[in-house]
Amino acid sequence: MMSTAIAPTENGYVSVFQTAKTVDEMYRNAQIFASSTFVPDQFRNKPEDCMIALDLAFSLGIKATTIFPNLYVINRRPALAAQFMIALVNRSGQFSRIQWEEGTDGTVEYERFGRTVKVPNYYAQAYFTELATGEKLYSTRVDIALAKANGWLTKNESKWQTIPREMARWRSAAWLVKNYAPEVVLGFEFADELADATVEPTTRGTVRATPRRREIILDAQSVEYREDDEPEDAADAAGKR
Repeated sequence: MMSTAIAPTENGYVSVFQTAKTVDEMYRNAQIFASSTFVPDQFRNKPEDCMIALDLAFSLGIKATTIFPNLYVINRRPALAAQFMIALVNRSGQFSRIQWEEGTDGTVEYERFGRTVKVPNYYAQAYFTELATGEKLYSTRVDIALAKANGWLTKNESKWQTIPREMARWRSAAWLVKNYAPEVVLGFEFADELADATVEPTTRGTVRATPRRREIILDAQSVEYREDDEPEDAADAAGKR
C-alpha cells in the first residue's frame, strides 16, 4: 500500500505511523522485541506497546534497544528513569554536564518499626550551564527533610532509607531537566515522581519489636542502636504478640 510521505522534523525524524509501509515494517520489528528476553516484563508479548516504545526512541534520536530499560508506563503514562534523563541532557550539546552541590545539613527523625530513626539530612541541588547564553541554572534543593514531608521517606521499601544520596541526586536532576530542558526529553515525566504521585503506599503486616523508644543513628556504613539493651528481633517480638 502506497501513501504520501510526510516531511521529517528538524532532527530528521519521521514517525513510523506516517506511512502504511513503515507501520507494517515497524510492527514486524516490534514483534521481535516483544518475544525477546531482553525487554522488561511490561513489554513482553506486547508488540503494540513495543511499537510505540520504538517510535518514542526514534523521536528522541536514540537506538531502539536503549529505550526499553529506561521507559516506564505508570497509569498509562510514559515516564523515563532519572539516569536516562540525565544522559539525554548530557549528550544534547545544549548544556554543560549536570552536576550537583551536595552535602549534609543537620539530621531528620522519622518512625520506623516502632523506633525513632535519626539520619543525616543529605541534600543535593543539580545544576548545569546553558551553553548558548552562559547562564547557570539550578534545580530546587532536594533533601531528606523534603522526602519526609512528601511521604517518600516512609513508604514501604523506600529507597530513600537505603540510598538517600542517590535519590536526592536523581530527583533534583529530574526537576532541573523538567524546568529548563523539557524539549530534550520531549516533556516526559520522571518515573519515580510519577509513581509517588499516583500510587498510594501499600500497607503490609509488620512486627513492631517494642513500644519503647529507640534511637537509631544511620549512615552509609553502619547502624548503631543507642540504648542499654539489645533490640528484640522480629521473631522474638512475633512470639509475644
